[in-house]
Amino acid sequence: MRMFPSVLAAILLPIAVSAHARDKVVIQQYQGTYGNAAAVVAAKAGMCERNGLDCEIKYVNSGPLGLQALVGKSIDVAFVGTDSLIMGISRGAKIQLVYAGYQPLTLSLVARNDLGLKPEGVKATLEQLKGKRIGVTIRGAQTEMHFMSLVKAAGMKPTDFTVIPVGGPSTAYTALTVGKSVDAMMIMNPLKQICVVAKTCQLVFDSDTVEWPAELKAMDGASVAMAMRTETIQSNPDLVQRFILAMSEANAWIRDPKNRDEVVKILGPTMTLGDIPNADDVRRSWIDNDIAQMGDGKLSRPAVQGVIDYLAAQNLIESKPSVSSVVYNGAP
Repeated sequence: MRMFPSVLAAILLPIAVSAHARDKVVIQQYQGTYGNAAAVVAAKAGMCERNGLDCEIKYVNSGPLGLQALVGKSIDVAFVGTDSLIMGISRGAKIQLVYAGYQPLTLSLVARNDLGLKPEGVKATLEQLKGKRIGVTIRGAQTEMHFMSLVKAAGMKPTDFTVIPVGGPSTAYTALTVGKSVDAMMIMNPLKQICVVAKTCQLVFDSDTVEWPAELKAMDGASVAMAMRTETIQSNPDLVQRFILAMSEANAWIRDPKNRDEVVKILGPTMTLGDIPNADDVRRSWIDNDIAQMGDGKLSRPAVQGVIDYLAAQNLIESKPSVSSVVYNGAP
């Protein structure tokens, strides 16, 4: 029996979509954070499915560990500080940046309430913290590098502080307020919101109030990025483009104010706060702030160059890779 073209297309299109749906993509997220919200929303609200992807969220709670998981092929997309990604590339990791995670600098310095700290600008504040224990997510992560840039700008030395890895926000909060194994920490949200809303710790400064050193300002626009293995990009560029489309759809949907309640509904269950006072208010403030920081998914090439320059100046990479070799040419 002869089929008309329109009938044949109606039969073949679902088959094509079904074939695309077999493209599984495992994406890094951080337990108990907003983090890679675009991936979570894309997986739960249909953006991945519409673009022929089966998106699986895998929790890997630090940037360096996410990079290791990407190179080791236990995930397909890492969500990591751009500085850590470029250091990995300089050491031989065959990966490229495909999408922006956060554009601006996002970290905050928080401290225990019982320190009696009086924030008086970065230099004066760090002098009050001299000799104290400073928490970071993991040694060598963006949290430590950015803190040390502030230390250098203040004319102080790394040895003026004891740096202690405390993991992600949930373990970090316990280390700060319960175990008191650290006196202050450089950390991502929601520690800032907990300190401000629940008042169980002190916000010392954040990206809205601190005067970042020029070397860090130059990185504004490419603070955190999503990366994929080069072999994936080269062997399946169609999958990469569909991934970028899914993330862009999710990003735009998240940033549309009319969807805010639904964003809270989707992300809320993973953004656990335990018995922290005023938890609902903390969570809402946290989501609002992270949405403001995430940007539109575009990777600023000048900012990526700023990251490369920063790492070279800190002797963290031996030579400067070109921006074009670091960023996928199809990335927004």
